[in-house]
Amino acid sequence: MDQPDNQDALIKIKEQIRKQDQSIKISFLPNQVFLGNHTLELAAPEITISYNRRNKLSLRVSFAADPSIGYKQVHAFLSLAFIDRISLMDEHQELSPVIIIHLTNGGFEKLCHRLTGLKEVVEGPHKRNKNSAKSLIFVLSPFTADPDTIVKIIYADKNEINDRFFEFEVAKSIFKNEIASVWSQYFVEKVARHRESPVSKNGSNIQVVESRWWSTFLSDVGLIKDTLNETGFARYKKNLGHSKNHKLSIHVNSEEYSKGKAARIPTETPHREAVTDPKKISKKRKLLENDIHKHTCWVNREGWVPDFVERAKKVAMSHNFGNRDTGQGALVFKNEIPIGDTMRPPSVSVKEKRTVDTITLGNERLFQFPPAGVESPGKDHITVEVKDVRTLDRKEFINDNVMGFMLTYIWCYMIDEELKKKVHMYNTFFYSNLTKGLPPLCYSQRKPITADNESILKGGIQRCARWTRSMDLFTKDYIIIPINEDLHWMVIAIINPAGAIVDMSDEENSRNAPKTYMLFFDPLSGLDPSRRNHMCYCVKKFVLELYASTKAPGKKFASGKQEVCDETRIIDIRPNNAPIQDNFYDCGLYVLHFVEGLFCSPKRPVTVNDFPEFDWSEFYPEAHKMCDVMRDKVYNLILGQSNKLARSRLSLFEKACKVGLSREGKLRKSRRHSAADHRRIPRHEDHYPRHFSLNPPNRNVILDDPTFTNPRALALMPLTQRPKMSIMSYTGGTVVAMAGDECVCIASDLRIGEQMTTIATDQKKVHKVTDKVYVGLAGFQSDARTVLEKIMFRKNLYELRENRRIKPQVLSEMISNLAYQHRFGSYFTEPLVAGLDDSNKPYICCMDTIGCVSAPRDFVAVGTGQEYLLGVCENFWRENMKPDELFEATAQSILSCLERDAASGWGAVVYTITKDKVNVSTIKARMD
Repeated sequence: MDQPDNQDALIKIKEQIRKQDQSIKISFLPNQVFLGNHTLELAAPEITISYNRRNKLSLRVSFAADPSIGYKQVHAFLSLAFIDRISLMDEHQELSPVIIIHLTNGGFEKLCHRLTGLKEVVEGPHKRNKNSAKSLIFVLSPFTADPDTIVKIIYADKNEINDRFFEFEVAKSIFKNEIASVWSQYFVEKVARHRESPVSKNGSNIQVVESRWWSTFLSDVGLIKDTLNETGFARYKKNLGHSKNHKLSIHVNSEEYSKGKAARIPTETPHREAVTDPKKISKKRKLLENDIHKHTCWVNREGWVPDFVERAKKVAMSHNFGNRDTGQGALVFKNEIPIGDTMRPPSVSVKEKRTVDTITLGNERLFQFPPAGVESPGKDHITVEVKDVRTLDRKEFINDNVMGFMLTYIWCYMIDEELKKKVHMYNTFFYSNLTKGLPPLCYSQRKPITADNESILKGGIQRCARWTRSMDLFTKDYIIIPINEDLHWMVIAIINPAGAIVDMSDEENSRNAPKTYMLFFDPLSGLDPSRRNHMCYCVKKFVLELYASTKAPGKKFASGKQEVCDETRIIDIRPNNAPIQDNFYDCGLYVLHFVEGLFCSPKRPVTVNDFPEFDWSEFYPEAHKMCDVMRDKVYNLILGQSNKLARSRLSLFEKACKVGLSREGKLRKSRRHSAADHRRIPRHEDHYPRHFSLNPPNRNVILDDPTFTNPRALALMPLTQRPKMSIMSYTGGTVVAMAGDECVCIASDLRIGEQMTTIATDQKKVHKVTDKVYVGLAGFQSDARTVLEKIMFRKNLYELRENRRIKPQVLSEMISNLAYQHRFGSYFTEPLVAGLDDSNKPYICCMDTIGCVSAPRDFVAVGTGQEYLLGVCENFWRENMKPDELFEATAQSILSCLERDAASGWGAVVYTITKDKVNVSTIKARMD
């Protein structure tokens, strides 16, 4: 079905609706149906909007029987007279399209009359807001596998009945224009027929709502999202925590009381001596106020209450004018009060200490961004809560709400109007939905691509492609994809998406045009290609599928030319001289600086002409300084968006939790990567006051505190002020092992020292156990020697008992048991085992100080250089490497580690274990 045929059919359909043709039928396929928050089952799968016998537009629904309530199967017809308004919500991420029919009182009563017993069930959870129960909610699903088949329209054309499927955009257009026009005409005729005053019904009763309104509506109705169905859309269920009946104070003789008693509403019974005459009430009130000050006071279980006069007034009035007080105190005379330690009237007013519920306060909302009237980059609206601001503290990871707020702020206020039309920003949940279910780094080019992973990725691509079906992303110049994986923020920026499209009618000029560049920015290192290969592969496949579903010939945004999308024209690169964080927690701030720098450079925005030789330092020579002030910049922008009440809540939360940029709590510890015993490190005198983005903290403030942001300042500090080194890195040392094809390599450095002082340069850390099994011991070398002696003793005992050579798997279990036996006073060493078993199958493993074994199939590392080795080994290791290749990979990995780790060095020794022999090689490294 091509696009022109659909347009011609749509014109005829709209004409027939205006002419009130009874052959027209608009059908939807609901996945779930709710009345209020009560689930209804349908006897017929479709709901239909059509003209009835009286030529009135009506909604036709067939409800299935419900024996638990008591009604049978019912075919209901609701004309426009019984509908107050209609709300339409389009598909958004995992939210499917929704039609909400808000019924009038008469429409609700009519429906409940047909469905016997349903009214009491529906109105039960909505005693305080019965209007929420008068909403008929249809959660829609497509008729076919094509997600654009949300609505089916049956119409007559040349005496033939035809049916066409359309997307939800068409349904919204028909509701807002044609149905709204018929609805308005209906009310004009009704006014003229009954000679009533004019009523305005000009289409304002049909509204298109956003996801923000839908979230609020779900809360009011009492529904919550449950799980995703097989098509990837969210399902809904009743919120069991939704507010039930409330205790109401209703007069016993009132009409409301009689209605409430019939509906079983809890009420309060007035005092039997209550005064009902208004004149007597006024006179008695004055007398009581005078007597209260003279003779009475309020006493509770804790003793005297400072505001006893006001409390006494309240109790006296309630006892004499209708309602009893529900407090746990009593109104007593002063001469009857026992004087003692706990029941003594205070001579001085004591201010009670107020406790703050930080959990409740942290969940309170500061603001919703962007504000009303400001265009948003998407349908998402960011709700920033009080607890989100805590993630802006020093040494904290910013969360998705703060990241989403700042990305939206950049788009709304920092980009000009022309550039906004060329930029599309995905939210922080896009990549996680795209790769949901995929094994980590399965497309890193270190592992073969499997059919199962391809199937999982295809499902994620189809799920995320629905998010932007209504727009042509290939007309944009920038697509921004923020990524959060393992508490680490990264970003992919697709520059010139249309560069991957080749016009086959003019192929030569198309291929000479600028290509599509996928800019990958990892602020931690970005040097390891494994993560970049995996993420860029997933995003590249998404771009190709997006073209096939929206831009290919015959699709919605097809250009009419013979075009193809060439995968080879999508180039993934990393910017040269991009800023790299010097800690483990500022990744989100660097990502925000990178996104801001793409569009807000003092020179000009970054364009496709700057590639492939793109140098970040040309646009931002002082990038590190700008990243330092980004935390304070975001904090001040959040304060600027908050009103006075929200700022006071934030200040109270920071004071109660002893956090915030204004005060780094003296007793608060960082969650990760904190220095040992940081309270002994003297703080800079300007450390605690709050710094604003216009007046950022001096660089010396950061350098003077190594636990603040920059650990490189440790080398400049006096020895007496340095934090104490961990015992595991006291003597230094690194050991690494790699597995190949019937071969294993194990290597270690040769240095031993006392903290940063080198003592010897020939320390042996790898020891022979059998001809094909070696063990490496990193950590405190004194404990390593003790553990080695115990290992050799137990190994010899095993061979005497079993009369056979020990296998590497058995040796690892033996060492694990040894370490676990001393878990309450463990040895400060990390063993590593490498060797070949009887079938020459390689085996490598490492363990911690209490014997927890990790046995991967590729490589392991222990010691002070472990963090540097793991990333480098991922780059060098390949499957089924031969001995020479394995030696080269192991040697290059440990040399790269020794270049970066100050506690290891002075050369390395590499053992290559094969089925025939063991080669021992000593390699030189830096001698400093």
